[in-house]
Amino acid sequence: MMERFKTMSRDEQQQFISRMKERGGDTSTFESALQPSSAKATEGRRVSRSVLGVVTLPAADLAALEESASAKATARQARE
Repeated sequence: MMERFKTMSRDEQQQFISRMKERGGDTSTFESALQPSSAKATEGRRVSRSVLGVVTLPAADLAALEESASAKATARQARE
């Protein structure tokens, strides 16, 4: 369960802890494993979620992927 918890965003983690508290569960282990809330923890990075988990890419790499996808979409629209 902790592995799944670690893949959640900070907001998802807090919601998970809230639900556990409502059900009377011990949340101390999860509270100590919360992701940092500061912007410095994710500075220069964007997180992309997939079925397989969380992939963190440097912002420049992600921007290049988005630009490539945008160019492909534009080319596709031009053919139609």
